[in-house]
Amino acid sequence: MITKKEKDFNKIKLKEREKGITLIALVITIIVLLILAGVSIAMLTGENGILKKASDAKETYAISQAKEKVELAIQELRIEEESKGNSITKESLKRLEGRGDYGISVKDPISDFPVEVVCEIYKFKIDENYRVTYAGEVDGTIVTYTTEPAGYTNQDNVTIKIKVENPKGIKEIQYPEGKNTIQAQGRTKVAIDYTVTKNGIYTFKVIDSENKELTKDIVIDLIDKLEPKDFTITAQATENGITITGSTEDTEATSDSTKSGIDKYEYYVTDESNNTTKYDTNEITGLKRGTYSVYAIAYDRAGNPKQSNTVSSIKVVAILKDITAEMIAANPTKYYGKVVTNYTAINGWSEWKIFHSDGNNIYLITNDYITSEYIPYSTKNKTTTNNKPQSTSNIGINLTNILNDYTGSADITTENPAYKWLENYLSKYPSCTGYNMKAVAYLMDTTAWRGFTDGEKASYAIAGPPIELFFQSYNLVHPTGQYTPSVFNTTGYRDDSGGIIFGKNEYNGLYSLTKIPSNGHEKDGAILPSPSAGNVEGRAVNQVKVYSGNAMEVGWGWYDDEVVVRPIVCLNSIATINAID
Repeated sequence: MITKKEKDFNKIKLKEREKGITLIALVITIIVLLILAGVSIAMLTGENGILKKASDAKETYAISQAKEKVELAIQELRIEEESKGNSITKESLKRLEGRGDYGISVKDPISDFPVEVVCEIYKFKIDENYRVTYAGEVDGTIVTYTTEPAGYTNQDNVTIKIKVENPKGIKEIQYPEGKNTIQAQGRTKVAIDYTVTKNGIYTFKVIDSENKELTKDIVIDLIDKLEPKDFTITAQATENGITITGSTEDTEATSDSTKSGIDKYEYYVTDESNNTTKYDTNEITGLKRGTYSVYAIAYDRAGNPKQSNTVSSIKVVAILKDITAEMIAANPTKYYGKVVTNYTAINGWSEWKIFHSDGNNIYLITNDYITSEYIPYSTKNKTTTNNKPQSTSNIGINLTNILNDYTGSADITTENPAYKWLENYLSKYPSCTGYNMKAVAYLMDTTAWRGFTDGEKASYAIAGPPIELFFQSYNLVHPTGQYTPSVFNTTGYRDDSGGIIFGKNEYNGLYSLTKIPSNGHEKDGAILPSPSAGNVEGRAVNQVKVYSGNAMEVGWGWYDDEVVVRPIVCLNSIATINAID
């Protein structure tokens, strides 16, 4: 049996054993920590240690930043020189100094490539291709400067703000031409301001604490007091705006003034109320319809202005786009007579106006009478090959010589898409062979007049609006005077209105002639391709004629006198047009 005394003794031994194990573990831990500490110290402070690598990375980044500054400054200088018509040269690299906040110093003198420059505390070399390479750290005096104002100026004062640095200390700084000397007394950094009143080279001398001398030539070529050269602009009206064209060059450098180059243009537009607006672009948009005058002012980089000539009487219009037949039919007073901008016929005729819309199709009419070279040949050729109406004045035609090429009413069948505009007559007299119907058959020959179609939008073209189409269009915009021509007999239509009278310029000359022929009464009206009962001999066709002065009337005239024509084009049902508002 174990006594109580033995039990107590065993507990004491166990506690002593536990203490011993703890001390050994502590010693081992300390040894391991020492080993690890040694390794860590080596990793931190060794030649390839973390601290060294961090320091190298920091310096590499600083060098790359300084190199990038030099490259950007070169690019700016290249752009500036090219804008003045020059190329960058090794001599012009001197102008890297004082440029912006780059803090670049160029080593003097510049004799050949590579050119040495300093940025921050690093040296770089610029080769003949203007590539920049790192060349080490600077171990002596560094002189950098900026100017105030920072760029070109047309004033007489430029302040050079100079910064001189040398880690070994600066003894003194001598001003140009010995005008002054600053005793730096060993300071490592010195800043001075030096004001000049003209372009030139200003030489400073710096002596450091070891009596080493550095001569620094600061080139000031910033004062430009001459305005740019004279220049002329042109101006072209565009849709809702004006495009201005014209440029100039800066005046060449003199002994007192540099050539700073053109910086910008300002464009001035004056409206009919004499209000002038300035624009920074030559593409002026958003103008209201009206008449304008424009001029431009060119500024060089020093702020010297030069005004151009003034271009006057520029007519700006607004364009109504994608006009449909439904839109015109719903608001004829808005659209009738508008000048179309996007329809050109196969034969080259491009001046058209909106004449009518029945809600399905748009009808265009030539802006005025056409000249004889646009008059087409007969397509029947029963008597003479390549037969066409005669003209002695270039503005009128005599239909006599094509009459025997056509039969009369029978030539205008229901297959002719323009048939409906003579249907009231043709349905009653489908076999009329009167001379005026033969003339009308030519005028309604869609094959002969297809040269006025465009091959895309147009369904057909004829020599002009038949009288039924004319009055349908006219009545829509003259609600107080509704006129309907009636078929009188086989000779043709009769105007029961008693002869309507209207102004020559109504709806932009839509129903009349804006250019009235001056040589002969027979040419003072435009033909309406429809027979007229105005003459019992069957020689009459309907016309729009001069009534008196600027007034017009619907009447009749002879087919065998010279008449003028204004062709009509019917567009297909899906066609849209653009027109001047």
